[in-house]
Amino acid sequence: MNQESSQNWLHKVYGASDATELKQLYDNWAEDYDSDLQTYGYRYPAVLAGLAGRHLDPEGGPVLDAGAGTGLIGEMLAILGFSELVGIDMSDGMLAVAQRKGVYSRLDNMTLGEHLDFADSSFAAVVSTGVLTVGHAPAESMDELVRVTRPGGHLIFSLTVQTYEQDGFKQKLEALEAAGRCQPLAVTSDFVGLVAVDDEVTHPARFFVYRAL
Repeated sequence: MNQESSQNWLHKVYGASDATELKQLYDNWAEDYDSDLQTYGYRYPAVLAGLAGRHLDPEGGPVLDAGAGTGLIGEMLAILGFSELVGIDMSDGMLAVAQRKGVYSRLDNMTLGEHLDFADSSFAAVVSTGVLTVGHAPAESMDELVRVTRPGGHLIFSLTVQTYEQDGFKQKLEALEAAGRCQPLAVTSDFVGLVAVDDEVTHPARFFVYRAL
């Protein structure tokens, strides 16, 4: 598949009209997803790995990969020594590919923005990469991600600058801070996460690190 045709998937998923269409698109893309992202120059896993190495303890307890997709982040965390990995995603096709990687102890179909079927304080850390964005997961997703993180645990997640400023995430995070549910620890400089795609489907992004309280 050439680069131009593979980029069509990005246009499709960011232009999906509803969750049903989005799930179907990701199911259909799943087998080519990893190779396409490599073609795009996908930087998110490398940045996440650096932040995980700085802020997370591989022996600290289970880690939730929220929006795990095909398991690219799980693979990276497994290389770093994280063995208690749980993944969730809305696409069964993506989860099937993630399952083949053999790095997750559990994989479930769940949708960010809805109630997550985990008890309070289930995880030592939550990571979410390239998922909290327009048409995929709303700002309200943060309520559940904070809920399932144990006090003192960490959340590491990416947001495009546009999504953070215009789609309610800034206000949601400020509200969670004001309620004493989490506190910010670090934020990266802005960077382009997909270096080989057109500007219509990629925007400057940053990673955030929070501690649950």
